Amino acid sequence: MAPKSDWTLLINPDSRLSDNFFSECERTLESKGKEYSIISFLMLKDNQEEK
Repeated sequence: MAPKSDWTLLINPDSRLSDNFFSECERTLESKGKEYSIISFLMLKDNQEEK
């Protein structure tokens, strides 16, 4: 698996979310472009923490 990117560590320094979730977000970053994905990532992160 690829190492976590800097933005992931900045957003989530303690890495509580799973590596799979980070991989999903990194794929989103690559396919959608940075601004869109960071917004999506933050929304997904909020949704996941509520469960």
